[in-house]
Amino acid sequence: MPLATRDGPAMEHCPILPVTPRDTMVAPRRRPPVLTLLLDNYDSYTYNLYQMLAQVNGLAPVVLRNDAFNGVWADAWAFFLTQVPPHAAINIVLSPGPGHPAKVGDFGLCRAAIVDAPAEVPLLGVCLGHQGLAHAYGGDVRHAPKVMHGITSSIDVTPLGRDGLFFGTAPTFDVVRYHSLLVTSLPECLVVTASTAEDGLIMALQHKERPQYGVQFHPESVCSEFGYQLLQNFADLSSKTPLSMCTLAHTATAPATLAATPAAKPAAAYHLHVTGLGALHLDGDAIFDAIYAAATHAFWLDSSNGARYSYLGDASGPLSQLVTYNVVTDATHVNGAAIAAPLLPYLQSQLDRYRVTSEPSPFAFCGGFVGFFGYEVLHCRGEKKSAHVLAHRQSEGSTVPDAAFLFADRFLVLDHVTGDVYVAALDDAVSPTPATTAWVQSIAARVRDIASTPAVSPPSTTVVSDPITMRPSRCRRQYEQDIADVLAAIHDGETYEVCLTNQLIAELALPDTLAFYKTLRTLNPAPFAAYLKHPDFAICSSSPERFLHVSSDGRMESKPIKGTRKRDHTDVVADAAIASELSSCVKDRAENMMITDLVRNDFGVVAAIGSVHVPTLMHVESYATVHQLVTTVRGALADGKSALDAVHATFPGGSMTGAPKQRTMELIRDLEVYPRGVYSGALGYLSLDGAVDLNIIIRTAVVTKDRVSIGAGGAIVAMSDANDEYDEMLLKTQALRHALATHTGRAVTVDVEHGFYDK
Repeated sequence: MPLATRDGPAMEHCPILPVTPRDTMVAPRRRPPVLTLLLDNYDSYTYNLYQMLAQVNGLAPVVLRNDAFNGVWADAWAFFLTQVPPHAAINIVLSPGPGHPAKVGDFGLCRAAIVDAPAEVPLLGVCLGHQGLAHAYGGDVRHAPKVMHGITSSIDVTPLGRDGLFFGTAPTFDVVRYHSLLVTSLPECLVVTASTAEDGLIMALQHKERPQYGVQFHPESVCSEFGYQLLQNFADLSSKTPLSMCTLAHTATAPATLAATPAAKPAAAYHLHVTGLGALHLDGDAIFDAIYAAATHAFWLDSSNGARYSYLGDASGPLSQLVTYNVVTDATHVNGAAIAAPLLPYLQSQLDRYRVTSEPSPFAFCGGFVGFFGYEVLHCRGEKKSAHVLAHRQSEGSTVPDAAFLFADRFLVLDHVTGDVYVAALDDAVSPTPATTAWVQSIAARVRDIASTPAVSPPSTTVVSDPITMRPSRCRRQYEQDIADVLAAIHDGETYEVCLTNQLIAELALPDTLAFYKTLRTLNPAPFAAYLKHPDFAICSSSPERFLHVSSDGRMESKPIKGTRKRDHTDVVADAAIASELSSCVKDRAENMMITDLVRNDFGVVAAIGSVHVPTLMHVESYATVHQLVTTVRGALADGKSALDAVHATFPGGSMTGAPKQRTMELIRDLEVYPRGVYSGALGYLSLDGAVDLNIIIRTAVVTKDRVSIGAGGAIVAMSDANDEYDEMLLKTQALRHALATHTGRAVTVDVEHGFYDK
């Protein structure tokens, strides 16, 4: 039997995915279209299945959550039938998900789909769906001998399997597994079609009489082989079409002819006027010191370590406004006054109102909003449980909002490659108004003065004997207990991976937050660094991680990080060995794989069909103090989707939650007790031409009048060790603590035995 081209290499052999020609991205549709009812068990990989099914079926699936229609199967099925176009075959797919199939809250409509759907309708269960298929007919679902999340295994396919769902696959091939539970025995009506090559565990099954199939592994994972072939076989079985070889494959490149078609943009009413000042070779600190240091509100999106452009500005422009949001009160404020509109719709309305045309310029930001979304902003709104958890913020009188965005209509741009400096101003006239011209001339003169003034060395820091003591929000004992609770939840299938975090807090006044930030950027330069200044707080970030970039034509990119090692600058050979060990570590690769598939899923919610791809998978990037394991995921916005739709679909970043995202965030809220706030949110710009660029807020200090807080954490997986995880959490704060010590001249210690909020 001929073999199809494999969809993707096994994890240990795929640092970069193979390039697939454009003509393999969309299979020829010489078979009837197939419409899938995709029942979502609140999983973070459902939309990977959605994208692949849409490609092989010729129709985008109908997605229903497992509690849709109040859990009434007859109503859900009746609705689905109204969506079926003429001449289309139909089938049902049950998604992966957390929990146990015996629990109604975990499996919902899926059990009824198995037993009550018309007997002739084909059904495929994936992971939890596979377990539920066995359980519905009397099979046993128990704890697996070993928890397997983000791990590659070889499976053997039976002859029966290769004549049906596994047609065209190799007799033995590699798949990615995400499961803690396992089907351990089958009733008479079900038969095994695939098992693990190593120990014979059930990996696939089918019904003897009905067209019902189950796979324990995840065919949609980027490193599972033959995933497209399997789903095409299911489509062919559904349409009673002869089985055939599939030419689709996971790809490292975007389809060459796929044009991004983001939401229709309103006609431009404003113009961005850009004036180049030439190659002045100025660093941002000199400009910020001279022009923006005294401003009440100011920003510095500070690129280094390979990134090209930095943006600096304040609130002095004629169109400037400050938008803030509070999760507890669910209130959006503009310049301090409450408005009725929710946060995202208001931001979108302003981006539409000030839509620009821009003179050709090399940089991406065309004016718009600069600021941050705190971690709780887009997923806690209106939830009583979350409001209860967050209520302490009001009693503490927190001065830091949950989101804050400054509208930047006048700003400076630094090109770190050429040394050029640009002055940018937003205006409602094709030619600059006299007021705009006067501002450009004034700011240009100030910048040239800075360029002609000799740089002044910063004053030396006086060493002070009194140390700064930082205490974690949860002491070491509690944090390690939280890790134990997470491991228990993983063992029971409630989650695959949890990004557990903590915050180190010092009661300390830092009068000069700009000087502290300049120390931080010197010691730990980063491509997505930033300094945001507000009257009551400052954010000093040296983030290495891109959360989301969307270009003005709708191209999306995310670069999740999972896997960190401290560098050894004393020994080049040892440092290279550390990077090599990180690259091959099974635990770190499993962590990264889970988040890679999660980001692909989140992109899949808003992406054009077939556009999501992974150019680089688990590549080591080296920074000033650490090596990191980084993946790049890209895609194109679907027709009618905007960059803010992408933010909503992907936030918070999966590298800061774990998977599956919703169930895991519920677990995080219970364990962490105190809100993350700014930390692990996203910071950057929302541009008036539709572009977005946001980092993940890590390696960041949030400074208020009497506190400095530094968030850090790590991914807890089945292979995690509590001591190692705690040490990794502290490692991720090291650069910030070093900067704090250097800036203040005081030693910084961490009292891990006492929580900051302990009575």
